[in-house]
Amino acid sequence: MSNQEADSSVEESDGYLVYDEFIVFYRKVAVRKEIVDLFSNVSKSGHVITPEQLLSFMKSKQEMVSIS
Repeated sequence: MSNQEADSSVEESDGYLVYDEFIVFYRKVAVRKEIVDLFSNVSKSGHVITPEQLLSFMKSKQEMVSIS
């Protein structure tokens, strides 16, 4: 799903989602198998990703070395 599909603005898309659009986007993306699998792999509990786990994932898998 692209941001153009999620951005339901009547006017030209500004590239941002308002709250309601974000909720629709999240609900569509969160149930995708690859996202569920990724979440399970990153989360030690399988239910929650701690800030530390997210930071570790962003640095190691997304190669965002300057993130803190």
